[in-house]
Amino acid sequence: MKKTKSEGQRHHFKYRIKERFGLDVNRDDMNNMILQIKNGNSIPLQKQSNRVSIHSVWIKNIWVPVVYDRYRSTLVTALMEEWINDRNNIQI
Repeated sequence: MKKTKSEGQRHHFKYRIKERFGLDVNRDDMNNMILQIKNGNSIPLQKQSNRVSIHSVWIKNIWVPVVYDRYRSTLVTALMEEWINDRNNIQI
């Protein structure tokens, strides 16, 4: 069965947060991160377009920079802190 774009983004996010931070996240964890962004409890780092923005969210006792898709209300990927600091001069 073919995955939707949102399902693909969720799968990719779970894979990257495990790879880059060693965190296993479930649907509740992901919903918590999305609520942080929607409620203004995250640290906005950069707006990339009308649809995509980068935020730092608090999950399992660490701040994690994430890419958020506003139209689909999904987390796209987890970024390494070095990527944020090196490429955008944004300190988290």
